[in-house]
Amino acid sequence: MTSIILLNSKNLKSLLEQIPEPFPQPTKKQLKELVGLIELINFKATTIGLSFHQIAAEYFVRICVGHKLIDGNKRTAVIVLDVFYALNMKTLPFSEEQVAKYAIAMASIQTSQTSVEKKILFMNQELL
Repeated sequence: MTSIILLNSKNLKSLLEQIPEPFPQPTKKQLKELVGLIELINFKATTIGLSFHQIAAEYFVRICVGHKLIDGNKRTAVIVLDVFYALNMKTLPFSEEQVAKYAIAMASIQTSQTSVEKKILFMNQELL
């Protein structure tokens, strides 16, 4: 089994700096909260032994719905998903437009009553 390259504070900060305008750069506090979320997912991934797709779904959904940034949570989730796949030399199974639609669906009012865990399960299945 090949090892999975996880996101970390360095590659996340570098990634956010590369996002074109109009993307408001996160404050230090927001970046710290986002890094904390990534580290929590990484801890879960290493202790429970999540698969690649489960980790991708965790990153994507938790960033979409976590509201760690004032603006740009969905955009950040789309980019993080793309970068996570690229770091691991994999290709997303669908277009960036479809990923954007999933991001909107995850954060929409229609799915607001759906638990984060159910959203993660759904996204995991879509990524397989």
